[in-house]
Formats: sequence, structure tokens, C-alpha cells
Amino acid sequence: MKKISIFKYFALFLALGIMSCGSDETTPLLPTAPAVTSITLSANDTTLFEGESATFTVVDNLGNDVTADAVVTIDGVVVTDNPYVFTTAGTYVVVVTSGGFESTITVVVEVVPVPTAITLTTNLTSCWVNETVTVTVMDDLGNDVTTLADITVGGVAIAANPHAFTAAGTFDVAATFSGLTSNTIAVTAVTSTHTTKTMVEDYTGSWCGYCPRLAYKLDNLAHNNANVIPVGVHAESSSNPMYWADVAVLENTFNIQGYPTGKVNRTIEWNESDSQVLNTLNDVSPLGLAINSTVAGSTLSVTAKVHYDIDAADAHKLVVYVLEDGILYNQENYMNNDASSPWYNAGSPIVNFQHDNVVRTTLTHVLGDAIPAGDAVMGNTYSTDFTYTIPANYVTGNLELVAFVVDSSNKVVNAQLVHAGSNQDFD
Repeated sequence: MKKISIFKYFALFLALGIMSCGSDETTPLLPTAPAVTSITLSANDTTLFEGESATFTVVDNLGNDVTADAVVTIDGVVVTDNPYVFTTAGTYVVVVTSGGFESTITVVVEVVPVPTAITLTTNLTSCWVNETVTVTVMDDLGNDVTTLADITVGGVAIAANPHAFTAAGTFDVAATFSGLTSNTIAVTAVTSTHTTKTMVEDYTGSWCGYCPRLAYKLDNLAHNNANVIPVGVHAESSSNPMYWADVAVLENTFNIQGYPTGKVNRTIEWNESDSQVLNTLNDVSPLGLAINSTVAGSTLSVTAKVHYDIDAADAHKLVVYVLEDGILYNQENYMNNDASSPWYNAGSPIVNFQHDNVVRTTLTHVLGDAIPAGDAVMGNTYSTDFTYTIPANYVTGNLELVAFVVDSSNKVVNAQLVHAGSNQDFD
């Protein structure tokens, strides 16, 4: 047998190994680091007034903040303050260098504007005695300088703002600031000249067995307090002689959920206590009402007047009701067997129950006719006239008129009552 040389064998093995490594592996390349190629200078504001400062920021194209390493020059002069205060008006070229790169911006500094006029306003031009009025002073640059201004009322400097007017009268309010004098506003402080009256609407119906309870309480309250005005708002079928179509408007507007329901000054739910109603008589009303009326045959003529002690705080509307007393009609009575009720053993229904203060119609819209804003001002009397043909089935001698003013929330501001054909002056 022919033998193979060991050297030849080793050489063959080495060759095979080199070929194997060369076919299966590749040497990887290392990544190249990103390079800085530029910088950008910015400022928090480039339009300033004298005495204001700008803060400079330098960022390279890789997003790195290099402000600390940058050199800042303003108009060729190196500055080290950052923020930098510009004390003089002018246009400045700001240059920053870092790492051999440069960036430039321009900053414009303007002269501090000086106000040339001031304007004074007050939140009220009429108020009650001891009511406070807030004064505001603005310069013509739009700055509120109230706390820096000297304010006078009737020529006397005041320290407190809002200011309380402790005496009745008309007072000139003015201000001075930085050598400037404001306009003058006359503020009038008044005391009330009108009695506050409260209207209570009784939402009722002849079909409602619990309704006599509330009607009894309201009748007693009004009988003992002349400044409480009762109104019966009946929800009846169209065949009932007390039917009034507009009751649906009131039900929807004031969210009447059940009967009986009492509403004090139209918007306050009555808890059927006397005190809740009587407490409202302590409120000071900005207005009073007067009613003049005549009856000639079946024609009812009415003049309703509203006098303002001070300006109305918001939009006002006038409502005028025509009421009738003494309507006899059967009334359901669920208290017939209740010994504590005034209607005990009165029957159910109570035959020929006397219904008083029943709303027959309104001479205005049921939610009111607008009083022009120009008429709802201090010292003015607003007046409007109505003519109404009295239906044949109404008892003219039993008719009453209720005039009242409501505010923008439909709450009664004040009210007045008079028998039809009579007059009731302001009180």
C-alpha cells in the first residue's frame, strides 16, 4: 500500500479550514459619529421696552444646549450677563459664537410709552345709602392704575375702594394719576321711597281636593298683611267658568309639578309658612308701582306706572293681571273628614265654594312686556295704558288689578293691587 505523507495531510487540512472561514464570516464596520455643523441663537423676546431684559439660548444642530460655552456680543461688545438688560432704546445686533460656528439675531428696544390720559368708571351711577360702589381707573395704554391713582368723592380723597356712600345725595367721583386728571362721574346715593310688596300665586283647581288648605292659609296671611298680594292661578278644563288658557305657560315656565303649589314672587316655592313670605317684605325694592283705573260700562281703562328710585340692575318687564273675587263654584275637599281642617264636614265637594283672587286675564303678556332700558333709570316714571272689554259673565264690582315688575330671572321686584275702577298711588 502507498502511504500519504503527514506533511501533505496537514497542508490539505489547513487549506480546507481557511476556505471554510472565508465563506461564512464578514468583519463589521464601526458607525460614524454625527458632527456639529451649525448653531442657532434665540431670545425669549426680540422686541422690548427700555429696562426690560432678554434671555439668550444657543442650540447646536444636534439639539444640544451650548449656551454656557458660547460667546455673546451685542453690537460687537462681549457681554456675560444672561439675561441681559437693555437700558437704551435702539436696534441691537446680537452675535453668538461657539465651536467655530456663528449665529445672529436682532433685538429692537423701544422707549417706554407714557400714558397721556386716564379714564374713570364706576360699577354703579346710582345706589342706596350705605351701598358700596367700585371705582376703576385705566390709562390710555390699557393699564389698570386704580391702586396707584388718587380718587376723590365729592372732592374728598377716599382710602377704601369699593366706597360706601353713607349719605344721600349726588357726588362727583374723579381721579388723578401721574399728573393726569380723569373724567368725572356723578354717583347718586338714595334712600327708598317705596313700600315693598310680595305677591303669592296659588296654583289651584276646583278639582283639587287638597287645594283649599293652601288657599285658606294664603287668605289669612293676606288678610293680616296688606303688603301680601294673593293671586289664584286656576288650572281648569275649558268648560269651567274659571278656565284660563295661559296657565299652561306659567306651569311650563315655573315647573309646576303638582297642585296646590304656592309661588312667592313667582319663582320661590312657598313652604306655606307665614315667615317665609313676611321676610321678603324686608327687601328694599328699586321701584314702586301705581295704578289708575276707570270703568265705563263694559270698558275697563288702566294706566300702570313704574317709578324708579335707582337704576334697574337688569332688564325689567311689566305684568298686569285682572282678577275676580267671589266666584261661586263647587270645590273638591279631601279634608272633609279631618277634624283639624277648617273644611271639616264642609262636604266633598264643597258646594258653592267662594273662589277669590282668580286670574281672569292679563293685559300684558303673561310673562311681561319689556320696559325700555332707557325708562328703567333713577328718577324716571314709566307709564303705559290698557283698555279691556269686560266679559258679560264677569262681576265688574268684584274685579281687581295687580301690576307687578319682574326682573330677567322672572322674579317679582315689586307689586301693587287695586280694585278695578279705583286708583292706587305710589306708596
